Formats: sequence, structure tokens, C-alpha cells
Amino acid sequence: LELITSEADVALLMGDHQCRVCWINPESERLLGWKTDELVGANLHERTHIRNGEDLHSGSCPTLQALQTGQRYRNDRDRVLAKSGEILNVSMRVSPFGEGEARKAIVTIADVGDAVDREQRLTRLATTDPLTGALNRRSIMERLQDMVEHQKMPPCVLMGDIDFFKKVNDTHGHVMGDRVIQALGEVLRACVPDKAPSVARYGGDEFAILLPNCSLHHGLKLADTVRQRTR
Repeated sequence: LELITSEADVALLMGDHQCRVCWINPESERLLGWKTDELVGANLHERTHIRNGEDLHSGSCPTLQALQTGQRYRNDRDRVLAKSGEILNVSMRVSPFGEGEARKAIVTIADVGDAVDREQRLTRLATTDPLTGALNRRSIMERLQDMVEHQKMPPCVLMGDIDFFKKVNDTHGHVMGDRVIQALGEVLRACVPDKAPSVARYGGDEFAILLPNCSLHHGLKLADTVRQRTR
């Protein structure tokens, strides 16, 4: 058993009924950054789930809950704090055994950071325009539909294109045309007060700005700001 756990490519930890670490394997040291003597005896929840006083979980700690209830916990998209301060994306399993104060739990942690990065890259490719980094048409329409269905005040949508853009391409070439589109995208994002993505390249030289819970007065005011900055 010792040979199996020492060669395992996942982090394995054992905690007691108070969530104090009793034992860890070598992969736990590598993944989390703490040596055995630094983790054994420490509270696993306080050491790996709390950063600057804030809990990484929106609800109760699953490890603590599993120890209290005796129910297993499984999450393929969890987060833990490493010694370096980095928040790691992990897959976590908590398997409690025993009763009362004799209850312990085996915690299995696997690094899924590469998989999460791949998913985020694919999401960006599917939702953004590769030239400008703004949202694409599909994304802005989905957001618009969601706002119409769930917000009390209807959103405001600003749309515009580049005057005589064909002449830019014909005179200076498509590379210069792409630079003009990129520059416009940057200007539009700078004009939007909300940090949430709301600027989209609708198609060609057409752009859209989606403003949630926005009155017509404020929408017109932003439109005038955009017009002034893009003259």
C-alpha cells in the first residue's frame, strides 16, 4: 500500500474528524508545495481553502461537510490553494470512513489545470472575434436574449459601422483595413463603463454595444461619446 500511494500520480491526504491532516503522499507535496511536516497536524480547510480570509468555496467546505455527514463528495472542477499562493484548478474526491470522533477521510486531488485552460481557450474561440477580441455575433445575441428575458429594464443596443470602409481596403489594402477594425474595437471597449464584455463585432465593419438596464437617455449619451472619439 505504501508503494502504491508513493507512486500515485494524484495527491492523497488523510484527515481526522476535525479536518486535521494525518498523512500525505509525495504527490501532495509536489502539487500543493508543502512538505509533510508542514501539513501534518494542520487544518486542511484553513490551509488549502482560505485565501486572505476568504473561502474559495461559495458554500460550506465540502471536506468539512463530508467529515460531518459521512457522505462522499466529488467535484471535477474544484479549487485549492497551494503554498505559493496560486489557486489550483483540481478534481477532488472526499471519502469519509468511521463514525463519530473516529471518523477520518481520504482526500484525493488531481490537477486539472491544463484541461481547464483548454476549455477556456475553446470558449474564447467560440465566443469572441479573433481579429478584435470583442464578442462575436452569436455571443452578443445570446446575451441580448438573456437580458430581455431576465432583466426588469430592457437593454439598450448601439450599432454602427465604419463610413467608407471599402475605400480604406481598396486604397490601403486589407492589412490596413484589419488594423482600422482592431483600433475601432479598442476605442469602443474604452467607451463602455461596464467592465463586463459588451462590445461585439457584428460582422465585417459593423459593431454592436450592449448596455444592460440602460435607459434611452444614457444610451444616446454613450452613442454621442463614441461618435466624438471615433471622428
